[in-house]
Amino acid sequence: MKIGVLKIPQTAFVALDKGYFSAEGIDVQPVFFQSGAELVPSLATGQIDVAFASAGAALFNAIAQGSRITVVGDHWVSARHRPPATRNSSWCAKTSPAARSRARAM
Repeated sequence: MKIGVLKIPQTAFVALDKGYFSAEGIDVQPVFFQSGAELVPSLATGQIDVAFASAGAALFNAIAQGSRITVVGDHWVSARHRPPATRNSSWCAKTSPAARSRARAM
């Protein structure tokens, strides 16, 4: 499964390092992006299966234009040195039978 991530600290890296995905039989290949605006089109077109993406304009525009993207989880990090608006993101999956079954397995 290809997951889209930004080049910033992500909980997905902890899960990869600790072997959580491989313990469930999920082969994860991180695909790095510079921004959510770059990441969301790759999710919408099926180039990646899952994404960490903020609930921003790129995500909402893709959904409004008919992309079958489903928010399957929420992620929030508490950090005193960062304002609240910069502390959250969501797991999003391209809605396909394979992506849905992988998301349920997680």
